[in-house]
Amino acid sequence: MAERTEPRLLFINKVWLPHRKIPSLAMKRLSFLSLFCIALLLLVGCDSGGDDGGSVDPGTFVAKIDGSDFQALSASAVYVASGVGGQPQLTIIAASQTLSSFNFTLLPFNGEGMYRFGQGNVGQVGVSNGTGQGKGYLASESGDGSIEITEQTENGVAGTFSFTARNDDGTSVQVTDGQFNLTFAQ
Repeated sequence: MAERTEPRLLFINKVWLPHRKIPSLAMKRLSFLSLFCIALLLLVGCDSGGDDGGSVDPGTFVAKIDGSDFQALSASAVYVASGVGGQPQLTIIAASQTLSSFNFTLLPFNGEGMYRFGQGNVGQVGVSNGTGQGKGYLASESGDGSIEITEQTENGVAGTFSFTARNDDGTSVQVTDGQFNLTFAQ
């Protein structure tokens, strides 16, 4: 379906102004920024304690972004039994002191196992220079990578992940050695 390009008018402050449909790339940026802000707000108030399993300490979320260490200052997992479309959903969010962040959504979530990015499974990483300025990268469209849930209990999840995520401008980041062990947020 072709994107609509003719101007539309918006009535703002008693003036009709031309308006164009927001391109899908701008919507992705807006969506990523919104997710990042929501994740950051949620993380500030969430306990990052973990369950009793996995290869990293409870409450841990670590990875390497293009070879540089990432360690979450705060991380949380949210399980929704009836999420989008009535399907079970798992969302994992993590943020570092430098404001870099991760956001994973697994839909449908079916417990322990391997989930490839794409087809409902989304992996996002926001890389910041520590001042809140940065870029968002998305793994869901590329399909390059996966997240494996190695343990699920009624209290939380543990697992590993690695992927390549791409930005709107064509640049990419390699995320490797990702591990987490998190308690479900209340």
